[in-house]
Amino acid sequence: METSPVRYGADQVRYNEAMKNGLLICPSDVDSYKEAELKELMDSGLVPCAMQMFYNPNQTRTKSLLGTGKIQEVKMLLEENPDIDTIVIGVPLSPLQARELEAAFDKPVLDPTDLILNIFSLRAQTKEAKLQVESALLKRKLNRLSGFYTDLDRQGGAGQNRGAGEKKIGSLKKSVGFGVLDSLVVRSVDDL
Repeated sequence: METSPVRYGADQVRYNEAMKNGLLICPSDVDSYKEAELKELMDSGLVPCAMQMFYNPNQTRTKSLLGTGKIQEVKMLLEENPDIDTIVIGVPLSPLQARELEAAFDKPVLDPTDLILNIFSLRAQTKEAKLQVESALLKRKLNRLSGFYTDLDRQGGAGQNRGAGEKKIGSLKKSVGFGVLDSLVVRSVDDL
């Protein structure tokens, strides 16, 4: 039986924990202001920028954002620099792109939204702020559940005969949805 690849990402990377070093991968047409902003986000989110690479935005792939040649180049760079433990992509990633890049690099892959949520989770002080951050993290997790259990089938007959993968994703969405409700309603009522 095949097992799904190890998944990293915003929901597996522990917020409030410092990563050793990050690799920033940006489009080559990024302006200096945006580049500096991304590096500041990395520093604020406790992922110091150790190295930086650029990719051609005209040669992006829908499935993995980066082409096979760039993926091989990044893998070689990661082998030469084992202290890099996190990869930050300078553009928003779809769930499919994040999953493909994490599988290719075997390291956590974050986008600017993940960095911003990390910063918010680091700086949240009040109960209300912590609830808002938790709610945002759960909503982000809910949006990223597509294809989470790729080793389970998704096919089945009509009606109630759904495949195991559909059942598992459905139950995960329900549990995360209840987590959102739990964090917003139950905890705020208990704290009052």
